[in-house]
Amino acid sequence: MSQYADKDFVEIFIPSPEVKELIYKNNRLFNDREKAAIIWNSNYWLKEKHKGLEELKSQSGDEELIRQINERISYDNEALKLFEDNNQGYIYILRIFEDGYHSKGQIVGYYGTFKTAWKEGVDEGCGMYPFEIKKCQLLYDEDENRILGRIVWPVPVRDEEYYIEEMNFFEWSAGKMVLDERGQIYIFESNEMPLERFEAVSEATKTRFEYMNVDIPNPFNKFDNVRFIGSHLEKTEHVAVVTSVNNAGVDVLEWGNSRGGCSEERFSPCMLTRNTEEYCNCFDRYTRVIVGHDYGAAVWMQPVIIDDVEKIRTENVHEIGMRISVDLYFFKFVLEDVFLKFFKPDLEVNKKRFTKAFKDDGEFLTSFQSDCLEPNFYTYESISSIIKLYRDDVAGYAFDALDKLFYLLTKMMELSPEAEYISVMS
Repeated sequence: MSQYADKDFVEIFIPSPEVKELIYKNNRLFNDREKAAIIWNSNYWLKEKHKGLEELKSQSGDEELIRQINERISYDNEALKLFEDNNQGYIYILRIFEDGYHSKGQIVGYYGTFKTAWKEGVDEGCGMYPFEIKKCQLLYDEDENRILGRIVWPVPVRDEEYYIEEMNFFEWSAGKMVLDERGQIYIFESNEMPLERFEAVSEATKTRFEYMNVDIPNPFNKFDNVRFIGSHLEKTEHVAVVTSVNNAGVDVLEWGNSRGGCSEERFSPCMLTRNTEEYCNCFDRYTRVIVGHDYGAAVWMQPVIIDDVEKIRTENVHEIGMRISVDLYFFKFVLEDVFLKFFKPDLEVNKKRFTKAFKDDGEFLTSFQSDCLEPNFYTYESISSIIKLYRDDVAGYAFDALDKLFYLLTKMMELSPEAEYISVMS
């Protein structure tokens, strides 16, 4: 077999080992416009994207692509210069992401210069946490000759030793950048460039390389457990499960640490790899829940399809879709009473549960089973009622962990509409 022609490019800009394997296997070659799109939509820093585009431009004979690359890099460089310049009375808002990029982060301060905000971002994060710098302009009431809002001492000054500690104002954002822990730009957005320049590089122009859809070989299937690779997300606790696969990319349900949360987003398969580890979600160790199988003391919840038989044994219960594992003690102390309330022993599938775990000749189970690896079946309606009860009536239990667990349960049911029941087993 001949050597794959684009191996150097693939090794740099496509981090997913599964995707690379398919590319090499199918000898999938990319034209220059596809390469430019992959570079631009990769998870590399802005500086590295520009470097990759410059190298591609030097080797390409596509004059229109060369023009677009020059236009993009020129636009970004001018916008960056405007962002860093503060001769119009702007304020730079610094936000540190101690819990990862997708968390809300914490505002650290308000600064009069970009340089001060950038240095403080690196120092405040101790070189460990990513951060965001947002450039905003104070709005004035010309009739009253006053700022709309309130500035608490110290006032905005250009001296690098001072910054605004607290503010309450109406803001217009001139742009923002998201940076890694070393201060390298990952995301940059500008609202300061002339409209015609913005429109020239925007999505409104469908022929732009930045917005073209590249057909990337996709090795992932629905419900695969995945994690992020080759990006700013690789170092975070964010992990995900695939919810759907289409030509535009891979939709994943992702979650982070205790202050992160859940969200469903679309990613290129280039940014994903299969996760074979037991991975933890957005809960701390006292409210532990994972998507996947927890081999410790846990309660497992999963959609199932059950054979139409008179005696329902393990082999008659077919698990499908996403599994959620809930810490056993969290379940017993917070959730079990309500799950018992909504358990229906007279439900046909519950009456037919049959086991030889307790008697040699076997027996039908007549109640909720715990700590014995026997399933308890709930209809989707019953699980939805449990969620509703907690959210509407049990105010004392309305804390963050439950909201996230119920989000996952709701999503689990949405992803497997063909299932008839949820199995709850410990």
